[in-house]
Amino acid sequence: MNRRQLVRNKCANYKEGMCLLRDIECPLVTSFEYRGKEFPCEEAECSYFDKFVAPGIQEDIETDGTVYSYRECGICEKQFKPKSSVSKYCSDRCKKVARRRTNNKYYMNNK
Repeated sequence: MNRRQLVRNKCANYKEGMCLLRDIECPLVTSFEYRGKEFPCEEAECSYFDKFVAPGIQEDIETDGTVYSYRECGICEKQFKPKSSVSKYCSDRCKKVARRRTNNKYYMNNK
């Protein structure tokens, strides 16, 4: 059984292509883009999968040592993959809300 099949059949947090812990597409099943580079699902890591689902097969899985971190959005608090090291918000909508809040604080203090 390969890693993709293990995730689909045995991971308690996998449901219909989504990771229930992070509320995102499961990176272990589908390839994804990170910082403008396309990564196959074989290169992704998941601490839950590594610790609870497949502790015995981890040596067989080749990775380049890259860990793809997730961040919590500063506005809606959802988990997301940042596109750069300075990304704070999951979407343009959240970015606009943050900008509006900052502008409102500035104008209120400078009256």
